[in-house]
Amino acid sequence: MKSLVDEFQIVRELLLSGDDASCVAPEGISTPCYLRLIQALGNTNTSNLDICALTRHILRRESELTSVQQKLSMPSGSGKPSKKEWSLCGVDATLKPNGNFVLKTEPWHPSWLPLASEICPEAEAYAERRRRHIDPRPGDPFLQNLGYTDYICAGQQDAIRSVLLAPPGSTLLINLPTGEGKSACAHILCKLPFVGSKSGGVTIVVVPTTALALDQQRAIQDICYPTAYRGGVESEIQSQNRSIWEGVIKGTQKIVFTSPESLLSGLKRAVYGAAEKGLLKALVIDETHIVDQWGDEFRSSFQELSGMRRALLRSCAGEKFRTVLMGATLTEHTLDTLKTLFGQPGPFTIVSAAQLRPEPAYWHSYCETEESKIDRVVEAINHLPRPLILYTTRVEDANFWYRLLAQQGYARLDVMTGSTPTRKREATIQNWSAGLIDIMVATSAFGLGIDKRDVRSVVHACIPETLDRLYQEVGRGGRDGNASVSLVIYTLSDLEDAKSINQKAIISVDKGLQRWKKLFNRKEPLEDGRFKVLISVARKFQHNPTSDLNMQWNVRTLTLMNRAGLIALDDQPPAPIDTGEKSEATDPGSTYQDKYKESVMWRVIDILNNAHRDKKVWEDQVEKVRKRTSQASAYQLKLLSEVLNEEVCISKVLAKAYVLKNSDYSGAQTPIAVSCGGCGYCRTHGRSPYTSAPLSTGIPWGPNIAISDKLVGDFTGYNVLALFYDATSKNSDQLQIKTKFLKWLLHQGVTCVVCSEKLLKYFREKVPEIARSPVFFYSSYAQSQMPKVPTAVFYDAGQPIDNLQTWLSKMNRLDAEEVPTVLIMPQDAYDPEQPGHQLYRYLSCNRLMQDELLEREIL
Repeated sequence: MKSLVDEFQIVRELLLSGDDASCVAPEGISTPCYLRLIQALGNTNTSNLDICALTRHILRRESELTSVQQKLSMPSGSGKPSKKEWSLCGVDATLKPNGNFVLKTEPWHPSWLPLASEICPEAEAYAERRRRHIDPRPGDPFLQNLGYTDYICAGQQDAIRSVLLAPPGSTLLINLPTGEGKSACAHILCKLPFVGSKSGGVTIVVVPTTALALDQQRAIQDICYPTAYRGGVESEIQSQNRSIWEGVIKGTQKIVFTSPESLLSGLKRAVYGAAEKGLLKALVIDETHIVDQWGDEFRSSFQELSGMRRALLRSCAGEKFRTVLMGATLTEHTLDTLKTLFGQPGPFTIVSAAQLRPEPAYWHSYCETEESKIDRVVEAINHLPRPLILYTTRVEDANFWYRLLAQQGYARLDVMTGSTPTRKREATIQNWSAGLIDIMVATSAFGLGIDKRDVRSVVHACIPETLDRLYQEVGRGGRDGNASVSLVIYTLSDLEDAKSINQKAIISVDKGLQRWKKLFNRKEPLEDGRFKVLISVARKFQHNPTSDLNMQWNVRTLTLMNRAGLIALDDQPPAPIDTGEKSEATDPGSTYQDKYKESVMWRVIDILNNAHRDKKVWEDQVEKVRKRTSQASAYQLKLLSEVLNEEVCISKVLAKAYVLKNSDYSGAQTPIAVSCGGCGYCRTHGRSPYTSAPLSTGIPWGPNIAISDKLVGDFTGYNVLALFYDATSKNSDQLQIKTKFLKWLLHQGVTCVVCSEKLLKYFREKVPEIARSPVFFYSSYAQSQMPKVPTAVFYDAGQPIDNLQTWLSKMNRLDAEEVPTVLIMPQDAYDPEQPGHQLYRYLSCNRLMQDELLEREIL
């Protein structure tokens, strides 16, 4: 508490001085809201109303933390906030004879929010009460490549280890809560090889927005070259794209963040070239719920990725690349879609530690008129803590709110929609991340995956069309694990809009079949019985068959057939890449736009059902997919209605949306930890916010890593080998011999190491290679929680030999499914059931002594 009081005193003195122009954050200020106010005071692009809102934030925060109403003094006069401006933000400004305002504020209790007269909607968010309690796990040595010492949580630990253990050609779906380190699962791949793999290469990370690509580029700070491949005609963007394109094909580019559209077009030729040279390491798709939610309609490229992936797997020279799908909240319908599109050839599995967000407190207000809605939204924005996001559904609504708030007097404000130009988008994201914007007005794509951790308020001046969209957007608040507030203010018109948008524009059986017949009649055969079809073919007479709308509907028809199992979307490599040909290697953007524009009019398909033109087959298989998709959307809207009705705790509704009951991918239902940061039902029934810890599903892969032939010989065909060292020597000599054991075993294929934390600390200092390769460390042996890879267990002198009878039984049993394990034990270790009976004398086989290894010049 002392540091908070000290910071408050520093800000008190800064405000009282009135010297805004030279206002710089003094050393010792670290709390975001204080830094934000000081930054605003020293910034010319700040209005009086901005200052009022940020000052209210500090007053409310201090009052909540100390349980005492706090006050501040600030000069009045020209250029300073007026009494009216202070009042708009709920601050009482009393003018004193010395010309200063004495400022104080009361909790906000809007009469139009149920129970707000008793429970202040903003209180917990201002106080930043801790809501998410995460149990960090000791990090493997290789984590230092990412600047970490520990795993954020058990789920991240299992996810990263599962990624590194993924077998060639496999698909891994990672389901982790927002803020618990999913991005590191992709970032680690540009630092380390997969377990058992010697090959390097490029990892392609597909992200839904340019903003997220740039955010991820910033996150990997130690990579000195550009990694975000994106659209744009600016010379700087073209230069960066050219650099990335060349790096991919040469094998010097370790990671790329890009959109599905760019991967399917400008970057396509380079990625195929990398695959043909054995340089494609992994394909990662981030925010995978978008594949299902957006892929049916305006972003079909997300589902078209499945065809390119299929062809890339065929093109791979040597080891097949791995596919990693990452998301924070997955519905059962999304899971089915992902498995259909990316599950083959397999194996396909999931690692999950799902948890409902405990940070947001949910509040809703229905308005009879649009005018009352506007008044309430403005009132809320004047009172709620910053940073704040105001979401709308339509672009025109976002622009309306931006203009209105600017007219109200806010300047630290911006707007972002799908229509925002690239250059403006990048500047906005940079300013948002740097804390120069307090209020962001946006449509739904904004904030997706961006690691802005201190957002305190999320306001919806609309009704999202699904519960999932609402939950995704609310989840952009409180990513730091502290309380946030969610407020939905809506009218009957907003509800009708949500219902209308919820009805996905999925092509009908009749129209789809007509389009397919037209496409198939213009097909051109390829090798292996595949075809390519021209997507500019019109369903019926049309003046402009190359219109975007016509081609979009043709592509939607193909993706629907793909999901129904009538065809498989496929792809073919572009023309061979000559890296010495300047026009291709140095200007991929214009190459795609000009030279290869015609090629993007075609889609490659593989027929899976010979009755693909039979209407009965369409009515059966295609209609099932259509109905399932429509039912999933309708179910989401039904759940959203349950949330607004507040008849049960929101956690019960969200659990129905995100518990995965489909068990054929992992053998068990995926659990989800329920949490509630406060909802109408809980407030009505006097229930406090609560949370529960997520349970990780663990590491899913079976044994896939072999030990060296040299070590196999020492195992003599069994599962456990015992190595004995001289425990009578001094401790430093024992540490040195253990270090030699470790180095030798790592070269033989041992990947998992069990040892004390003290010994691990020593290994970190003396065996630097453990930070350069995927080696997993555990402080105790727990077979059910450990990866099924060759394992070494180190026992210290005097340490009880746990699991001894298990080890002894495995030494005399041959079982191909057992994990090869090496026990490193002191020579004076005894059998606890036979006092005085030294183990090394008892074991006649599957043992090696320190002296033997020295003689064989192994150590």
